Order: sequence, then C-alpha cells, then structure tokens
Amino acid sequence: YSSRLSSVIDVSLNNGNKNKHEAVADLGIISSGLSLNGPIVKDKLSYSVSARRTYADLIMFPVQRFMNRNDIQQNNTALWYYDIFGKIHWQVNEKNEVKFSAYNGGDQLTFSSELLLRDNDATVESTVGALGWRNNLIGLQWNSILSNRAMLSLHSSYSGYQVSFSDEYSFSQIGEYYSNQAAYVNGLKEMRNSIDFDFFINSRNHLQTGIGWVNYNFIPLERKYTTVNGFGTSDT
Repeated sequence: YSSRLSSVIDVSLNNGNKNKHEAVADLGIISSGLSLNGPIVKDKLSYSVSARRTYADLIMFPVQRFMNRNDIQQNNTALWYYDIFGKIHWQVNEKNEVKFSAYNGGDQLTFSSELLLRDNDATVESTVGALGWRNNLIGLQWNSILSNRAMLSLHSSYSGYQVSFSDEYSFSQIGEYYSNQAAYVNGLKEMRNSIDFDFFINSRNHLQTGIGWVNYNFIPLERKYTTVNGFGTSDT
C-alpha cells in the first residue's frame, strides 16, 4: 500500500459457499463462536455470518456471589467481549462481483460494590462503574475486470470507534438519597469512498492509480455529570 506510514493489516471475510450450507462451531475455554454460510441464489449469491463471545463473566458471577455471601460489602466484576461478522457476495458474472460486509464488536468491563450497614437508618452505599469499547464497520465493494490487463474497483465504507466510561456513587438512608454520576465518551467516525484502477502494461510494469474521498469525525471528549438528591436532579 503506497503512501502508508505504518503497517497495514488487510482483513477480509471468506465468501460463503454458493452450493451448500455449512456450519462450524468453535468451542474454547475462554470464548466460543459459531459460523454459518451458504447459498442465497445457487452459484450467484451467498452469505457468511459468524459470531463469538467470551463467557468468563457468566462463570464468575455465581463464584463472586458465593464469596460475598457472608460479607456486608458485595463486590462484583465482569469482563467480556464479542464479535459479529457478516458478508454477502454476489458473483454478477465472470467479470463483475459485488461484496457487502459488516462488523460489530466490543469489549466491556463492569464493576460494582454495595455496602449495606445493619443500622437503624438502613444505610446503603454503592458504586457502579463501566468501561467499554465499541467498533463497527459497513462496507460495499464492486470489482470489475475490464480486460485481461485492466481492473476497476469501487469502494464505499463507514467505520466507527468509541470508548466510554461511567462511574456512579450513591448513598441512601431512611428519608435521604444522594447520587453522583459521571460519564465520558470519545471516538472516531470515518466515511470513505474510492475508485481504484489497475493496469498491467507488461510483465514488468504495473500501473496503479485512483481517486478517493475520506471524511473523519473526531469526538475528542464528551463529559456529562448528573447529581440527584432530595432537592432534585442537576445535569451538566
């Protein structure tokens, strides 16, 4: 890839089988996944979908409840991630193909703590926090073989990345309640359109050219604070 200042990882999804349906399950200690693919229109149109998720949080939840059974303070932590892929491939004819791809994935960490005091005021003090990443992508591509020496490719895509953090503290007693919450979000959105042209002049010379348009939307930092007490709610 010309004009790139760093390494580029080119990741593409396999085309679905255009003759028969297939299913593959991947079972692991940390995560498991399932892949499905097959024909929509035989020999012409196919689909391919796959999904994966960790389940350590589901296993640890009853373990944490057992460890907290005799404590006045209940602590819980959960960490998990997931990935979902999808692709539709249309072989229009021998020289033209269309690909539509989509991806959504995320990582999530949540943690909570609740302190319940056995006093006359029924005092409860709790904290809840979360840290999450989300990625998504939608892309459409058309490849056309113009001749035995020339090839044209059109590409349009949208991708986004976002990280968010939230933290809430609350305190309650009989007739009294107080809560303070803070949330932070930042991320990046990209829209890309391009036309690429390849021409093989001879066995030793290959011409690559094209034109493209890219729009970036940066979200450096968005912050929100919310306070709730006996006098009402305040947002900033």
